Amino acid sequence: MSEMREAIEPPRKHFGDILRKKYESIDASDTHKMKEEKIDGQIYLMAPPASKHRDVQYNIAKIFNDHFMQKKRRCRARFEDRLNGLYGDYFEPDVKVLCHKNGDMPLIVIEVLSPSTRVRDLGVKMEKYAQLGIGEYWIADWEDLTLDVYLLNEDGRYSLYESYIYNGDTAQEFSPESLPELNVKLEDVFYYVAWGNWE
Repeated sequence: MSEMREAIEPPRKHFGDILRKKYESIDASDTHKMKEEKIDGQIYLMAPPASKHRDVQYNIAKIFNDHFMQKKRRCRARFEDRLNGLYGDYFEPDVKVLCHKNGDMPLIVIEVLSPSTRVRDLGVKMEKYAQLGIGEYWIADWEDLTLDVYLLNEDGRYSLYESYIYNGDTAQEFSPESLPELNVKLEDVFYYVAWGNWE
């Protein structure tokens, strides 16, 4: 009887095999587009962000890179470029600003909020970036058209330095603490995005 049951019943699949099959069923182009971060030993896979999220990413990186090229500074802004943390952690901030004299340690890290990452961006990732000693941390919200600038204090934590709200005024601008010669216009940060559903 037992031999007959084994012949009729298919072998039970190990749970790990099920997960592997599920992962392999995902289209390769989709996994290539997904960001991956490791925080406290846990892997986070993030789907591609909304187009307006990407617009803000591109706008911010362009503001910095245009300035660096004009001034011939050995600096650059990169988006979705891996940042290694402590104890095996790694992140993919939306934008990080690097200068040659600082090596691989960014002067500024910028995160553009998404519904799926908001809690981490405002919580554990803020703590991790502070532990690395990154002097400035920006949070951009493309839905509310706000930009919050945090500075690292003497206690090794971020404190809110200034919160900016874009209201359509073309004269709204500020300068990063670490790059005081650069004027960042909110109109440029939220270019395209502030136009509404124009597509």
